[in-house]
This record gives sequence, structure tokens and C-alpha cells, in this order.
Amino acid sequence: MIAPVQETLPLDEVNPCRFVVLSEDATTRESAMRVYNGLLLKFEVELAFGLNFWKLKDLANPFLAHQAAEALARADVLLLSVRGHNLPLEMVQWLEVSSFLRRKNIGVLALIVAGSPGLDVVVAQALLYQALYLANRLRMDFLPLIPTVVNARTDGAEALAWHEVQRKESGYDHSGLNE
Repeated sequence: MIAPVQETLPLDEVNPCRFVVLSEDATTRESAMRVYNGLLLKFEVELAFGLNFWKLKDLANPFLAHQAAEALARADVLLLSVRGHNLPLEMVQWLEVSSFLRRKNIGVLALIVAGSPGLDVVVAQALLYQALYLANRLRMDFLPLIPTVVNARTDGAEALAWHEVQRKESGYDHSGLNE
């Protein structure tokens, strides 16, 4: 596994793809770092990467919360890693406030649900709705990385179809990274 480093690139020479990882706890951080490391291995020859990672409890400290908000303002990719059921209220509140600092109009918010073998379709829909709302507030595209949905009539396709309908109904239907 590649060890994460807090933005050590010489930023005046390189324009890195900036990642911000916000995780609920050690388990969810590990899941987010697996996603980050996979992208790093796949694209490290083509892209430079910058990484900032924060734990949910860091946001209780005003200084750290401000630093995290500044990192989010410059981020190309936000990896939110949670256990499931609901986004933590502290995370949602911090993202709402931080959205005012963000000036970029492109980027991706990826929701990673860790530690659950499967989610109930109602739970998955609630998480998707919350994350889609936050992605819209941050002017980011949304990428759900959720486990298999259980108790769905179509093995999870129902929840993903719901996500597509919500994305199109929201009026936020572009893919900033591919433009």
C-alpha cells in the first residue's frame, strides 16, 4: 500500500489533482485510502496528486476545520467515507459551511460506504440523496461507491436508477472532469 503524504508537491511547478479525504473513523479512512491508492497506481504516470486527509473528529477543532475547508476549496476530488445509514450531522454541517469557500466549478464528490456488506434500499437512497445534495452545493459531480443494495427488487439497480433520475432532476447534469 502506498503511504499517504499531506500535499508535499512543489505546487508552483505542478498542478496536481487535489484529493481531500474526510472519513468517519479508522475503518472508513482505510476504505478511502484504498480508493485513493488504486487511483494513484492507475494514474500516477499521467497525473501528479496532492492529498489532504481529515477525520470527522478533526472538524471539532476550529483551526483544523478551517484548514480542511481551505483544502476543500482547492480540491478536485472529495472522498467522503462513512459507515452508512446516514451522513454524520457534523460532516454535513461542515460541508454546508465549507461550500461558501469553494470557488471551483468542477470536481467530484465520491461517497464511499465502508464496513457494511450491503445496505437496505431505503438507507442507500437516503445516503445517495444526502451526498447528491452536498455535491450540488459544492458544485461537484457525484460518484456513489456504495456496497450492494439488499432488499431491492432489482439487485441495487433500482437505487442507482434513482440516483440518475435525481441527478438529472437537480439540473446538475454535467461531467466536469470529462469536459
